[in-house]
Amino acid sequence: MTPDNAPTANSKKPKARNPVGRRGSGWLVCVAIGVLSCLLMSLVMVWCNIERMDMTYFMNALQLEVQDREALRAKLEIEKEHLLSPYELGNKAKEFGMHQARPEQIRRLTGL
Repeated sequence: MTPDNAPTANSKKPKARNPVGRRGSGWLVCVAIGVLSCLLMSLVMVWCNIERMDMTYFMNALQLEVQDREALRAKLEIEKEHLLSPYELGNKAKEFGMHQARPEQIRRLTGL
């Protein structure tokens, strides 16, 4: 009989492991994935910043347009009040030859 430690003709030799090689390639893959992840995250951040700047530009343009329209609305309200003032209406009536109606020209409708 053969001792347990002695190799036999049918037994295979154990393969020699290269732990440095396997660890080295796994480490390299992890580093490569990390670098690619950082690159992708950087590109995403740049894209987000560009979109944020575009949105800020359009928001500022819209705010300026709103302010301009509010100023125009205020000016138009002032002009409307001026044109509807009794003094201005009296001047326009004189310009068109209008005058106050005499009492016999006024008709009152009753019985409605």
